[in-house]
Amino acid sequence: MIKETEEPLLLAHGISCEEAFRRIVLPFTAEIDAQLAQFFGSDDPSGPHKARVALRRLTTALDAFAPILKKPVVNDFRREAKDIFRLLGQQRDADVYLAGLTDARKLRKIQAETDAARAALRVALRKRRAVGFAPRLRQAIETAQIFRVSPKGQTRRALPVETYANGALDEAWEICLDHGKDIARMNGRDQHEFRKDMKSLRYLAEFFTPLWPGPAQAAFHDQMQELQDALGHLNDLRNARARGRKLSGEAERRAQATLETAQAGWLALRAAPCWWPADESASG
Repeated sequence: MIKETEEPLLLAHGISCEEAFRRIVLPFTAEIDAQLAQFFGSDDPSGPHKARVALRRLTTALDAFAPILKKPVVNDFRREAKDIFRLLGQQRDADVYLAGLTDARKLRKIQAETDAARAALRVALRKRRAVGFAPRLRQAIETAQIFRVSPKGQTRRALPVETYANGALDEAWEICLDHGKDIARMNGRDQHEFRKDMKSLRYLAEFFTPLWPGPAQAAFHDQMQELQDALGHLNDLRNARARGRKLSGEAERRAQATLETAQAGWLALRAAPCWWPADESASG
């Protein structure tokens, strides 16, 4: 069993896809355990946020390694992870909205509503046995119940991870490119989907960085991080508006500047060469 204090094992050339999946996913089960425990024991808003990050990384890995996983088993885990993620998202949005308030009278009212929502969420998570999610997933991995056992599945499980990783990165990159060049022309929903797909790409890049480290990868990571920060800020502003918060003129000007920053970052990222090698199997 992976313990919270254990350091994750990095990927390396030549290890199998199955071993790569284990090295990537097992630490997330420990992180989910730790952050859910923090949420149940503390009102610190970092608990829901960090739990959501771990769950989002987990679902990205489940999607990326789907060819070696049993579909019914992984679908059940993915659905449960997304349900917990959505429940925690309501709390995270409420915490962000609360942190942006300055009116003392409104702050007291929203604080009380946020506290009540947190208590109700704890009840809902206990009812659905959310604390058992990570241990169940860990057991399915450690006992190999999650892996495909057909001849084709066995072959894929044994493939060196580098023969698979570049194809996964290529696919995620193409999905992002399909959103187009102009972020400003995307409506709120499209910007949200773009942000989600960019997160998936960034997480995959972080998973597979040890296979092809170097300056190009580091530059890509920095550009991705800046773009994600800008998109995250825009998303928080949309949520605040949806809750009825009126932004000041200065806040609106900062929002416009953030949009311009995101646009410039996306164009630069599109123009940069990919740091991972081409997927030879796609052209062969």
